[in-house]
Amino acid sequence: MDAFSKSKVELEDALKHLLKAERAGRKPGADSLAGALGLERNHAVELLARLSASGLVDWRDDGYVLTRQGRSYAMQMIRAHRLYETYLADQTGVLDRKWHAIAETEEHRIGPEALRHMEAALGYPRFDPHGDPIPSEEGELPALAGVSLINLADGAVCRVVHVEDEPEKVFDRIADYQIAAGVKIEVVSRNPSGMLIKMEGIHIRLDEPMAANITVQVLPESERPDPALYRLSTLGQGEAAEVDSLSPACRGAERNRLLDLGVVAGASIRYEYAGPSGYPVAYRIRGALMALRREQTDRILVRREKLNLAAEAT
Repeated sequence: MDAFSKSKVELEDALKHLLKAERAGRKPGADSLAGALGLERNHAVELLARLSASGLVDWRDDGYVLTRQGRSYAMQMIRAHRLYETYLADQTGVLDRKWHAIAETEEHRIGPEALRHMEAALGYPRFDPHGDPIPSEEGELPALAGVSLINLADGAVCRVVHVEDEPEKVFDRIADYQIAAGVKIEVVSRNPSGMLIKMEGIHIRLDEPMAANITVQVLPESERPDPALYRLSTLGQGEAAEVDSLSPACRGAERNRLLDLGVVAGASIRYEYAGPSGYPVAYRIRGALMALRREQTDRILVRREKLNLAAEAT
């Protein structure tokens, strides 16, 4: 990255930090900016001075605030980031834990016209794959509705509407469990270090940072998850099931591949045998065998079937 590009990235990242602080009700200074961007304090002071000279920020009441022009610029960076994450999720096979880092780079490169084409090709999405609202080209950004999962009581039923992708290490732990916007969760119990939840037929223990980074919409009792639904990964050898759906965590190229293989609602699928290490597992579906990795079987929701194995053997 040349000096000009690096300077542009720093200025745009500074604007994003100021917008995030504004939406949180704070007026940050040089120390806040230096900490957020990993810069020396003197360099953060220089950045703020350049933004001020460009008419993008003002000093007011012991803190920096975005001008109208600065807020519009920052909002377009958020728009580029979230649209690019959506592109990665829906049009590529890139792993979910890599979306944020790639979008952090590409948001500085993609221009307004290319962004318009991308938005149209994606079908004008309103939310990114983490559940964050995507700003309009005019800079309108609806507020994110919901409550933190950590605040719910035992027995609560909810739907995930947003998964915070920072800090990266916390998001990676959440992604390991295939928790994504759109999935339903039941709170089983809470304790001082976190909570136990039930999702897609399995129990998952979340620590406090993980639960705090998941925003949910509380659902009525009538929308409690179907207890007959399980992840395909819970089947044992010789067991069969009927495919119900693909998890909301399954997107893009992986989703298309599974659909092409016949993993569609109503299809019968049977666990045949596993590799020496347990995965991949060979499943029979529509008369053909296919090998699936663990993370793929966690993203296929099924209803178990009771088979007459003796009758099948004759």
